[in-house]
Amino acid sequence: MPSALVMFMLLSVNLTPARSETLMDDLILALEKLTLYLENNFQDFNLDGFVGFRFLTDWIPVILEKWAGDSQMHSKSQKLAKIERTVSSVIERSTDSLKQADLEYFSGLGPLLIKGFWKPSTPWTQTDPLLAYHQFKSCTFYTEELSDECLMNIFGTRKGNVTACTVPPFCRKMETYFGCSRYFLSHQLFYFMIAKRKGCSDPLFKNGTHDYEKIFCSSMMKVSQKIEEDGYPFREQDLFMENIMFCGLSGYSDFLKSKWLKQILAWQEPDTGCFGKTGLLNYLSLKNDQEKHHSHRRVKRREHHLTDGCLCHMTSIAAGALAAFLNL
Repeated sequence: MPSALVMFMLLSVNLTPARSETLMDDLILALEKLTLYLENNFQDFNLDGFVGFRFLTDWIPVILEKWAGDSQMHSKSQKLAKIERTVSSVIERSTDSLKQADLEYFSGLGPLLIKGFWKPSTPWTQTDPLLAYHQFKSCTFYTEELSDECLMNIFGTRKGNVTACTVPPFCRKMETYFGCSRYFLSHQLFYFMIAKRKGCSDPLFKNGTHDYEKIFCSSMMKVSQKIEEDGYPFREQDLFMENIMFCGLSGYSDFLKSKWLKQILAWQEPDTGCFGKTGLLNYLSLKNDQEKHHSHRRVKRREHHLTDGCLCHMTSIAAGALAAFLNL
């Protein structure tokens, strides 16, 4: 008769895959709900609201290739393939309406939605706590308008037919300024992610992209851990998921914690599949007008309240973050 220790080890071996399978099933179900929500409400989304979904469509082929030949993943692969087809189709159908809604913005940042642009190719690594900022600084100089201009310079879409991968002095200084936190920090990483995918040859990117990314994601890990310690307050959930989306796509596997995935899944609206509606209502009920206005003074890609009360940016970011968790 096997000893109690042997029996415990056998049970542990058998139970671990089952738990992983259940979590993966929950993840794919959440993505199916998000896809259905997008399909039914895409007319209300702005350009930024599609970026996380484009992250999703570019992740899925990599996952399908990884699962190819594994009969146990066949059903899951079929579901992901359907999600990719549906979301890609919705994004393509939305192009004209996005141009009509804000032609100048689409002309400048429309390349964010190019299919295949966000396909991950970075080998997996982990953050380094020793590289994280010891203290964070106020970076109020970092505005959404300046951030957009720097991104357009990289894409080559700024008015005046600027050459792609141009790095003006103010962008070089702003995007490499150490000590920023929150959305200032995540947008610095975003800038380097785009430059890498554009194949920019400026010495800033040729010699330092990996180093900057590691410093930024190590510091973003510190921010995310603080959000966890604080109990995931609603006002930080969007940022929490954005950190996972950006650093996950950049190859930092320590952002892909099962407990963080479970937390994000719990934030999804069970009836609609979107994100932000219930949390926003609860949050606003506890804040007066002055606090509400103060809480939204942050650099973030354009948030948009959808007609049903859900949050466009938060829903999109959730799609991108959940896509990264497909690697679990």
